[in-house]
Amino acid sequence: MFKHFGMVALLLVTVSCGSNGVLATYQVDGKVEKTTSGQLLKDLRSLYSQVSQQDMENFIGNQETLKLVAYGRLIEPELLTLEAMKILDFTNNEEYQKGMEQQKQLLPYQLAYQKGQELIQKELTKQSVEIAEVSRIMFTNGDPLQMGEEIDGVSMTSLLEELKTSENLLEDFPIMAEKYSQEPLGAQTGGYLGNIQKGQFDSLDDIIFIKKSKDLYPEIIMGVDGSYIVLIHTSAKKMKVSDLEKTGGLASLAGIEMNYIKDNFKYLYTAHPEKADTYIFNKKEIAAIDIKENQKLLKIWNKNYTVKQLIPVFEVLVGKSAQDYTADIMISVLAQYQMQQQQVSSLEQQLAIVFKGYNNSIKNSKEYKDLLKENLNSMELEMVYQIMSEDVFKGISTNVTDTELRDFYNVPGNRQVKSYSENGDPIYATFNESKEGMTQAILTSRFTLVQNQFRDDIEKKYNITWNDLQVVKFMETLKKDYANYIKKNPIEENNINFQ
Repeated sequence: MFKHFGMVALLLVTVSCGSNGVLATYQVDGKVEKTTSGQLLKDLRSLYSQVSQQDMENFIGNQETLKLVAYGRLIEPELLTLEAMKILDFTNNEEYQKGMEQQKQLLPYQLAYQKGQELIQKELTKQSVEIAEVSRIMFTNGDPLQMGEEIDGVSMTSLLEELKTSENLLEDFPIMAEKYSQEPLGAQTGGYLGNIQKGQFDSLDDIIFIKKSKDLYPEIIMGVDGSYIVLIHTSAKKMKVSDLEKTGGLASLAGIEMNYIKDNFKYLYTAHPEKADTYIFNKKEIAAIDIKENQKLLKIWNKNYTVKQLIPVFEVLVGKSAQDYTADIMISVLAQYQMQQQQVSSLEQQLAIVFKGYNNSIKNSKEYKDLLKENLNSMELEMVYQIMSEDVFKGISTNVTDTELRDFYNVPGNRQVKSYSENGDPIYATFNESKEGMTQAILTSRFTLVQNQFRDDIEKKYNITWNDLQVVKFMETLKKDYANYIKKNPIEENNINFQ
């Protein structure tokens, strides 16, 4: 995008076929902007990332298709953008101003979230977690094989007793799991869960990580989703996450992250058990409406955060205006999350990640400035393109008469084929069945005609020429660049075809 809006002193477009592969050169306020074949290649790959190498080469070698791409990626948006800049000082547009302010507010926390994730992942490798190697046979509550019930003379209790007397438990257990377990995946793997970590299966925590049991557990375990016969291959032990990752024995990094955040995220208040809208801070009762902006609500990563500090982050995470978050509303929202979920809630987790990576100097960072510029450039492009489109298409009627529809339908090639007869003759949709589709086709045709006319006018105005020699030379440059590009960026072959 160009920095000096409304100050286009000169625009010169030339098609060049030199060794640099420049497609077009613009001179705006004395500053030269170029679009090269390499830049066009990136656009092509972003548009058609799933196309095979051969199809891509055919595509690049098609003059008319190449011209359309150049129009689509060069004239729309760049030239139309410059035209739109002359029509309206869009930077004063209320919608644009609002979007710009939103970007300035969002980006610091987006960057903080990214940085926070990196820091947390780094910290996780230093964490220790309790793990144990476990197999189980699962019986879904309410289904056969419950205690006391039998299938072919086998019940949960009799199966457990049989396993207790097994002389080769490690061989017999997977056979029994495959035959009787009502956990589909577990049955396929012989009941083997591998290394599980504390908290991953709540119903097993007591016997594995508290009682430190080993071997076949002598009782049936009752859980929320069923009942289990459990074999503990190795008793619980602590291991560093980094060591688990190396050995491939990591059960769930997400679960470790959740527990890590949970340990470093603390509510500084509790809801009063008997009084509605009343909370307890430092052993004192405080009414929700009395909580002020400087009230410290949360302790995250050993730092206390006030209502005032949390409000802008809530606005970003929850997607509502800051004015929706008075202190009493915020504390109510947090209390709901606290009461509804035992594990770390999504909101808590996001808050923790943001504040892990946030610091007051983030707005002065090069990363923030570059990202803000990039996002604002995209907004500018969208805004001026919208202005230009409104100006170009404003005179087009969206009314389609019955006569136009009938004339359209009377051309056999325009009719929708529903099916074919036994003789292979096409069976067309009726006029009434085709009305909606024909209306859209006629409107699209109107817009396309106006758009093509406007493109032709732009082409003449800025002296864009596409004679055969120029296109052929440019294609040669593009193909050479493409050969180099494909060496660095191999394309996965598939069946998509342009032709």
